[in-house]
Amino acid sequence: MKTTFNKFVLVSLLLLIVIIGFWLSYLHYAGLNLYVHLNPVFRKGSLVFFNLFNDWKIVERDKIIFYFQNPSVVENQSEFIERREKAFKNIQAFFKIDLPHKIDFFVWDNREEPLAKFKIQLGFASPLDFSVYSFYKQTPGHEITHIFSHHLAKDVRKCRFINEGLAVCFDQTNMDKLSVAKEYMKKHPLGRIQIRKIWQDGLGSLPDDFTYPLSGAFVKCLIDNLSEDEFKEFLKDQSYENAKRLFGDKLEKIIGDFENRLSNILD
Repeated sequence: MKTTFNKFVLVSLLLLIVIIGFWLSYLHYAGLNLYVHLNPVFRKGSLVFFNLFNDWKIVERDKIIFYFQNPSVVENQSEFIERREKAFKNIQAFFKIDLPHKIDFFVWDNREEPLAKFKIQLGFASPLDFSVYSFYKQTPGHEITHIFSHHLAKDVRKCRFINEGLAVCFDQTNMDKLSVAKEYMKKHPLGRIQIRKIWQDGLGSLPDDFTYPLSGAFVKCLIDNLSEDEFKEFLKDQSYENAKRLFGDKLEKIIGDFENRLSNILD
């Protein structure tokens, strides 16, 4: 009887570990919003927050409060700030949203320290707290876009393919994302890409080096082929099923044309 009970306890613990692991993965995908929101390390005003960031250099601007490690590897902090302030204005101009709080923008010198101390992978945004935790080499607009898109509606239903694609599309680098995806396909033959499958699989198992520029290029394609109102309405529910409901055959044509542009390199 005791052996059976012990086995039951062991199985229950293993199941609990699996469930916790699943939810942690989910939270990571969601941008660590809840984890960061509840974690005193990242809660402004908490003693832990103060002890961690009290010696960081703080530069407050109109829309963003920047936190730099002190000393920081960012040599030209004025230029760094200016590029992100400009990114904020460009992104805000598209979304037409006035955020109720300034963004707290934390700039880390490396990815290893937060990973070792807090088990978090830079960079990410926490839209619930209007915070960005950034590696200094990240693009100016990616994480800022996540904050704006999250507050587009009261309850935004996100899909990773579209959500990350949107942030890549508005990263403010002016990089041709479609060309980057094509170059990757030239070096790493992947066959014909099926956008619907990648969309529904949440980017699937393909590497980020390919799926991020791919998703960014596809979001740009949606913006080019939809009206601004249509696109923003779709962003409130980013699932393929909702897009199909909203746009019908038009969506299939957009996808087909986009896939053909990718497949040209295979011919």
